[in-house]
Amino acid sequence: MSDVSSAMLASAIDSPSGAGAQVRYRSLSAARDAYSASADESCRRELSREAHSLLSEGVDAPSSPQLKAAPTWSPFLLTSEAGHVEELANHGTSLLLRGVQHGLVGGLLCASLGDAAGWPTALTMKINAALLLCCAVYSGLHEALDTITYAAYHERERQREAWEMDNFPEGEVEEMVQLYVKRGLPEHSARTVVTAMAASPSFFVDVMMLEELQMSPPPSISTVSAGVRIGGGTFCSGALLLLVTCGLDRIIGEAPGGHRSDASWSSTTTSHLLLMLIGILAVGYVGALRAAVTHGRRHHLALQTCAIFVPCALLARVAGSILLAGLLAP
Repeated sequence: MSDVSSAMLASAIDSPSGAGAQVRYRSLSAARDAYSASADESCRRELSREAHSLLSEGVDAPSSPQLKAAPTWSPFLLTSEAGHVEELANHGTSLLLRGVQHGLVGGLLCASLGDAAGWPTALTMKINAALLLCCAVYSGLHEALDTITYAAYHERERQREAWEMDNFPEGEVEEMVQLYVKRGLPEHSARTVVTAMAASPSFFVDVMMLEELQMSPPPSISTVSAGVRIGGGTFCSGALLLLVTCGLDRIIGEAPGGHRSDASWSSTTTSHLLLMLIGILAVGYVGALRAAVTHGRRHHLALQTCAIFVPCALLARVAGSILLAGLLAP
């Protein structure tokens, strides 16, 4: 293996997570690093094999000299692994970031509309604050309702699947066999796999929920916490944007009161331009944080998040200019 591969493997191996663990599980972070490594294909495959090695307690480390030289190769407790879909595993963080994004975008759109309509900054901020409070409360209550609704739906469907498994297990087994056959697995292999899983009814019901109904388990976060996170994120980011707006207005200074005579969808003020620049950078940063949760490319998601905001801001300015034309019409 190359020096690049060795360094990557050494940095990817995790520190000990429990002294009493009986089984050493593969390193998920090292597996991801192996996939995205810039080394040649043979080194990437070797890194992946090392990361996915399942070691029993007391067994010597793999034959790789890099692993033998790395004393940090350590037990992985089963409960310490978040899973491959960390957007779901870190549902609370995702909700908070989504709320922050909503608050920033909503505030920027309101500011863009008010600037194009020629409203005084104070009036735009008052309207923005009122809308922010309403949106934050609605977002929180909507997320809480969605959490309750999905949890109840999932539980109802799981109880139905469990009841069907108790009353007609042969039919449930046959459904899963046919499902796997449609996905390309040979029937004899599908029947062997499904029959083995059906020996554990509770486990088999969980598999049916995922495979047959395409329903993931409800997030572990509570209903109140889900609502508070997205509603609080919306309110806090929107309030911070209002403070930035006020600060820029005080520092740069605009003509107080009345409509701007030069207001239109294309003309703007210096303070608004700075606000939009700061806001776009903040929206892009939140996108990068969300990419960190899903292990995506941060700069890609940051640019994509900004890209979907730009047309919305232009529409807000067009709407503001329409309001201005209606207000100034004789």
